[in-house]
Amino acid sequence: MTPKPKDKPAGKPEQLKVYLFSNGNSAVFGDNDEQVAEFQTSWLLLFVQHLVNQGVNPLDVTYHMPDGRKASLFEIEDGYNWSIE
Repeated sequence: MTPKPKDKPAGKPEQLKVYLFSNGNSAVFGDNDEQVAEFQTSWLLLFVQHLVNQGVNPLDVTYHMPDGRKASLFEIEDGYNWSIE
C-alpha cells in the first residue's frame, strides 16, 4: 500500500501524465503538456528502492524488461544504477 500525500505542494501541476517506457525510464508532463523533469525517474530504480525498503538485496534479483531483454543492476557510490544487456 502506498500512503496518500497529505497536501499538494505549492506550485505543482494540477494534473500529471506519466509515461512508462519499456527501456525502464519515464516521462512526466504537467499543465499545458510541459515536461516536469523533477518527477522523471527510472521506474526500474523505483522498484529497486522498494526491494531495499522490504529488506531484499536488489543485486540478488534478475530484472526482465517488457521487451524480453534483461537489465543488469550494479552498485554505484550512492546507490544503484542499471543497464540493459
